[in-house]
Amino acid sequence: MTINPIEMQVIVPRAGEVERVNRTAQGQQQTDQQIMNQLIQENLKHQEQAVNQLNPTEQNRIQSEEEKKEKENKEKEKQEKKAADSAKKAEKNSEQKYTSNKGRYLDIKI
Repeated sequence: MTINPIEMQVIVPRAGEVERVNRTAQGQQQTDQQIMNQLIQENLKHQEQAVNQLNPTEQNRIQSEEEKKEKENKEKEKQEKKAADSAKKAEKNSEQKYTSNKGRYLDIKI
């Protein structure tokens, strides 16, 4: 492709305009990119806060479940303690029965 001298006179002054338009477009792209990055960061921060904060109904449900588990554990401990106490009493009673008859009777074999 050949360029005529007259076309050259038109192209050279326009090169500055084209460069200015290209720089403006590139600057606009950078600005748009920065705005998008800022919006993404704000959105991520908002999502993080939403995850960290429970809504009240969910928080109440979790709290009631924890209280229920605590009550069940306390009841279980009481039952285990009662079972251990009754086992000790039964053992004590059997020892007393065995020792109370000890020496009362005399077995004689001929």
